[in-house]
Amino acid sequence: MKKTILLLLVLAMIVPQMVCVAKDRPEIAIIVKLEHPWFDDMVKGIEEAARELNVNAYMLAPAEADAAQQVALVESCIAKGVDAISVVPNDPAAIEPVLKKAQNAGIITLTHESASAQNVSYDIEAFDNATMGRRFIDNIVKHVGPSGGYAFFVGNLTAETHMERFNAAVEYQEKNYPDLKLLTNPPLVSQENTQVAYELTLQLIKTYGDKLDAIAACAAADPVGIGRAVEEKGLIGKLFCVGSSVPSMVKPYVDNGTCKAISLWRPADAGYVQVWVAKELLEGRKIEDGQSIPKFGKIRIVGKTIYGSDDGCKDWTIENQDEFFF
Repeated sequence: MKKTILLLLVLAMIVPQMVCVAKDRPEIAIIVKLEHPWFDDMVKGIEEAARELNVNAYMLAPAEADAAQQVALVESCIAKGVDAISVVPNDPAAIEPVLKKAQNAGIITLTHESASAQNVSYDIEAFDNATMGRRFIDNIVKHVGPSGGYAFFVGNLTAETHMERFNAAVEYQEKNYPDLKLLTNPPLVSQENTQVAYELTLQLIKTYGDKLDAIAACAAADPVGIGRAVEEKGLIGKLFCVGSSVPSMVKPYVDNGTCKAISLWRPADAGYVQVWVAKELLEGRKIEDGQSIPKFGKIRIVGKTIYGSDDGCKDWTIENQDEFFF
């Protein structure tokens, strides 16, 4: 994936010519958070759906996790006259005005990882994010025990799914494991950046010492930075990481025991479903609660949010790492 915000310069030159050409297939743009291995897998599902569903579907990404750059990409798609746009927003509130503009232009709008989205037909979630938050706590308890101290990282405080996981995790921990203590409230912000996660981990080790037993992390880049800091400080076997990441990024730290469990869903499946839902809506079909759809199985619809089965939340560990990898 090499598309960056510089793509806007190209779009600005070609849009006037392109909008005059009749399209033989629906055009569906998926705008993700940033260039990242997680989205390298998502594009595989987008491309699979494009082939199977006979649509022109593709992914665009800003160079970094920046809401303003995402807004600019949506604006370019509106000018181009695409048929549907789905956004994985860095800041859900920041993207709402431009999503409304797209709707007013007759474009189908969707989001992924933004359950509070308003100016959309649907937000699409692989599962209820509270499930993953609770899973983080269960995995901490499995490896640390029901008492001790833990820290929590999110990519950004405006990353809605990260905050949903954080809030569900804390509620579940306080109710079920009162002797397990959260040391960082509000959660620490990694900016979805491995180096930032590394530096935050070093600071936590300096501040809390042996009172820190585990770190839960929401952003895919975080366990890599955490693992590097733990290894550097010689704390393997004493300080553990659980959270969400990409197997190809975090495998060395799963192998050495730093990252005990990586909870995830297949980004490619979410990419496929975004395209599938867009095409269904473009062709005038309704999405129904309880319907079975490709990749997600039986879905649940709450308000504007489509949830896949909670079975979609998988733990990738040293025991099962040969079962799937991306």
